[in-house]
Amino acid sequence: MPGCSQFEPGVLLCQSSSYYEHCRSLLRDGYALGCRVELDLDGAVPDLCEAPAGTYELSLHGRASIAVDRSTRGEGRIRGATRYRLSFTIPDHSVGTEACLQRDRYEYRQTGPDAGLSKIFLADDCDEPLEGQFSPHDDDLLYAYDLCESRGAWGKELEGTTDLIVAAIFHFFSATVSSNDPDPRGSRTVSPYLAIGAPPEIDCRD
Repeated sequence: MPGCSQFEPGVLLCQSSSYYEHCRSLLRDGYALGCRVELDLDGAVPDLCEAPAGTYELSLHGRASIAVDRSTRGEGRIRGATRYRLSFTIPDHSVGTEACLQRDRYEYRQTGPDAGLSKIFLADDCDEPLEGQFSPHDDDLLYAYDLCESRGAWGKELEGTTDLIVAAIFHFFSATVSSNDPDPRGSRTVSPYLAIGAPPEIDCRD
């Protein structure tokens, strides 16, 4: 499909939201197993970079479940959500000339009706953890049904994936710049991110 490539068998990774919406129409019609949209910042977050191992701590709480019936595609039951708590190490900065004054939370979804859309939440202290939650959506009912069908797993349980990208936007300010000086060179941001995957249980009811 133009604008999309195969992410895994039957699942397409699309370059933009418009291509992704086309993929979702294929998903609804049963021609695709799943759809994802690539990370697209649209200028919302400068200096975004994947957090290296050892610079964060992640804990997940709760577990979502999806139950689908073999007789009806697109209907089922979604229960629960996954809560996350994510702590990033404050990035290296020039001690004595820079101070980290605030840190925002940024979320970006790769699947579902809100895929390709992002949110930036209110600022918090630099060293406080990021907390939030995410849960399966209606597209996951289609994905769950098709996964049960493609794997011949009716009467069994499987695991799927609900994804969320979370970043910490650290704001550094130079202590040598006057508070009345609007010079942008006196501040910068550093934005490490982590892609979080929560595996909901899929109940393939026969």
